[in-house]
Parts: sequence; C-alpha cells; structure tokens
Amino acid sequence: MVGRVRTILCAMAVAAAGTCLYALVSAPWQALLAAAVFGLGVGGNSVWQALLAESVEPGKRPVVFGLNFGISNAGLGIGGIVAGSVVVTSDLWTFRTLYLINGLTFVVAGWLMVSVAKRLPQPSGGDWEEGGPRASYRSALGNRPLLATLLVTFLLFALGYSQLESGVPAVLVTISDLHVSGLGKVFFVDTVIAVVAQVTLLSVIKRLPPRVSLAIAALSWSVFWALLLVAPRLTSDALVIALACVGAASASVGAAFYSAVVPTLVNAAATQANRGRVNALYGIAVSAGFTLGPALAGLFVGNGMTMLFVGIGLAVGIVVALLAQVLAFPATEQGAAEAPAEESVEEPAGVGA
Repeated sequence: MVGRVRTILCAMAVAAAGTCLYALVSAPWQALLAAAVFGLGVGGNSVWQALLAESVEPGKRPVVFGLNFGISNAGLGIGGIVAGSVVVTSDLWTFRTLYLINGLTFVVAGWLMVSVAKRLPQPSGGDWEEGGPRASYRSALGNRPLLATLLVTFLLFALGYSQLESGVPAVLVTISDLHVSGLGKVFFVDTVIAVVAQVTLLSVIKRLPPRVSLAIAALSWSVFWALLLVAPRLTSDALVIALACVGAASASVGAAFYSAVVPTLVNAAATQANRGRVNALYGIAVSAGFTLGPALAGLFVGNGMTMLFVGIGLAVGIVVALLAQVLAFPATEQGAAEAPAEESVEEPAGVGA
C-alpha cells in the first residue's frame, strides 16, 4: 500500500511539472514535450485504480469506482466551465495562469493523499508472503477472463469513449454548419448527465450482473451512433445539436454502468501480488483505445466516409453487447449467481463459459 501511495505521489509530481510546462510553451516542440511529461504523469492512474481496489472490501468496489468516475466527471466539467470563463484568447497570461493553477492542484491532491495514507487499510499479506506465486505480466496475460475484460475495454474506448472528443465533433461539423458553441452544449450535457446518472443509478448498477451492465454500456453508444445516422436528414443545426445532446446523454448513462463494473472486473482478476500489473494492463487497453479511436475517425471522416464510420461505430457497440453475453469474465459478487467462483491463486475464476 505504501509503495502505491509513493508511486501515485511521483505520478502527481510529474503531471504537475507537465501542466506547468504548458505555461512556458512558445514553440511546437515545447508543447510536445509538455504533453509527453504530462501524459507520463497521468499514466499513473492505473496505480490509483489499484489503490482504490485495496482500500475497500470487494463487494464495495462497484460503488467506489462509480463514485470515482462521477467525481472525476464533475471535476472535468467544473474545470472546463472555469477555464472557459477566465481564459481570454488575446491575453496569453490567462492561459499561463490557468496551467500554473492546474499544476498546483496536483500538489494539493498529493498533500491530501499523504494526509489520508496512514488511515488506509493494509492489504492482506497472503500473496506477499515468501514462497507465494511470483507476479508477472506473463501470468496476468494468461488469465482469459482478464483478457476478455481488456478486449471489451479496448473496443468500447476505440469506438466509444475516445470518440466523444474526436469522432463525434468531426461527424457533427461535417454533416452540418455547427459552431464550437454548439459542441460545447453537447459536452455540457455529457458531463451533467454523467454525474447525475452515477448518483441516481449506482444502487441499481451494483445489483446487476456484469454482463448486463456491459451490454448497457455498449448499446448506449450504439444509440448515439444511430442518432448520428439520422442527423444529416435534419433541417436545422438546432435539431442536430438537440439530437447530439440526446446521444451524449445515452452514452453518459452507459458510462455510469461501465465505470462501476469494468474496474471491478479488472481487480477481481487480480491477486495482491499482481494487482499493479493487472491495472497497468487495463490502463494500456484504455490508452490503446484512446489512441486508435481518433486515428480511425480522422481516416474515415477525412476521406469522405463519415457515415460509414458512424455505421461501424453502431455495429461495434452491438458486437460488444453480444460479446458480453458469451465471454467469460472474472467472478465478482454481482456475478456470483452466474457461476460460483473457483478457488485459484494464479488465475482468478471467471464468470460464464
């Protein structure tokens, strides 16, 4: 536990340095350097997930991960509103001040982490004892239920969550004369609904089998893509914005199910010895989806295949929903009714066939 806290503190320090470097940017290469440093720090998020999992009993993980997602969305939304209110494009100092303040928030978060670290429960030492199984990425990758979870994660991010800031805006701008202010409304709705859905649906989500939650998350994006297929037939930009807001609301509701269930599945597949590696693999799956998604959007939309891209997104959502019903996932308390967990140290049990 202490090691994870120290790792998170290091990641926060690197992220703080990265965002402060943005305040000093005066050339493209400097922006790339700042982005690289900041990205390296943000990569520590996988350790944060492991720490959250160790801090509570397994049955409470869906609630903790769900609240983490809701609070993160609220922070992003509030930060966006504050930034939009104080930044003036003609005044460079407003951008620099904003980035420096953002760097300070990582310092404050690190101080809070140190303050509460001593109160965190220590994980049981079973897997850490001498003679226990050696943790490795190879053994983690041999866990088929974990691989199924990572596959679903990758697909949902590649043709889902990564598209909200890449493919969806590109599609909307291509099929209409939408301005930046219109896109802002879509992002606002997404943030508000994400927070509200997390608060209101959490009691329902924690009782649902993981398969159902994964299907809802996937189909929520299929609904979004289906609405975008209809958008070109609309006669006004106002209707396009309204339709996109409905789609964003659908995806946000689905995200509430995803955020509570998938990190829980990932950590159900982990032992204390390899929890850090398992969460790192989850972070890689998310990053891979976030990287491939915008690249696909640029390839299709940039070459005049916008509606084909939308159709692919719709189809992938349906495919993921079907995969959620046939793949074997790690056993959780929510999925215990589907298949009892088998005792295993090297490879936690899976749900389903």
